Amino acid sequence: MVNMKNRKDIKRILLVRVAKLGDVLFTTPLIRALKKGFPSSHISYITSPYAVPLLENNPYIDLLLVSRGNIHRLLAKEKQFDLAINLHGEGNRPAAQLVWLSGAKFRIGRDIRGLFEQFHNIKWDFSLGKESMIDGYLNVLKLLKLKDDGKKTEMFLTNKERKAASNYLKGKIRENKLVIGLHPDCDVPTKLWEDAKWAELADRLIKQYDVNILLLQGPGEAKVVNSIKKRMQERALIMPPVHLRKYAALVSQCDYFFAVDAGPMHIAQALEVPVVGLFITTSPKVWFDYKGGVPVGNMELSVDEVLGAFDSMVNSTKLNR
Repeated sequence: MVNMKNRKDIKRILLVRVAKLGDVLFTTPLIRALKKGFPSSHISYITSPYAVPLLENNPYIDLLLVSRGNIHRLLAKEKQFDLAINLHGEGNRPAAQLVWLSGAKFRIGRDIRGLFEQFHNIKWDFSLGKESMIDGYLNVLKLLKLKDDGKKTEMFLTNKERKAASNYLKGKIRENKLVIGLHPDCDVPTKLWEDAKWAELADRLIKQYDVNILLLQGPGEAKVVNSIKKRMQERALIMPPVHLRKYAALVSQCDYFFAVDAGPMHIAQALEVPVVGLFITTSPKVWFDYKGGVPVGNMELSVDEVLGAFDSMVNSTKLNR
């Protein structure tokens, strides 16, 4: 436990989470709470190149460092840190090494895979699978005797980015109609829902609610969205793969969003877009600790079940503007 007599000594904080998009967004409630708990602190965050756009413009982060081959040299140029936190709950030797190289007096990490005694000196308890990822990260605050600031995840888009996305959609969608985004693909096959069901869902949403449907995709996902579009009877607009922040700006233009358990789902939540999250093989208890959305899922998930989940969300958020 960090001695509270040393709280004033914590001026420079390093966070390390080199991982997938959702994992990084899950840490944003912790970042916010740390900055509010140590308002005069300088917070640096090391993450992967593809996750950096998620944290750009975050007012609680003072310096973003990209985990590349030169990260050790970049870290060496920084002033010594007072507190370093390894946010890899599953164990990650490179991340543990970075925490150790920070020179921080207080080095927090999980006791897993023999990494704790080598690189850390404060143990972070995280019951993976028994609590949500967000709760797991917020457990760090207990070690510091800090209060949390809620579980809301955040991504900070500029007004310019949002306006550019709005302008891009003008003339492509019907005005004064709701916009529903669908992101059907991800890089984990066991999380996917059948293309035919996505097509049926899109058609029924259009027929029942008279909405615009956007089919969104990431790099290498054209095959799936094209398959869905071909199976549909109604009109849908396919969005091309774009830079992550442009993608997020397009998501911000949606009134509702449907996605499997992957990064796009978490981006929508961070942007406060109500989400229906499809959980085919993963647990919403761990990966969907959100307000303003609804998880649904099982191995035999039907279109009726997904629409039922959407209807329940609509009743609480009011579909009509």
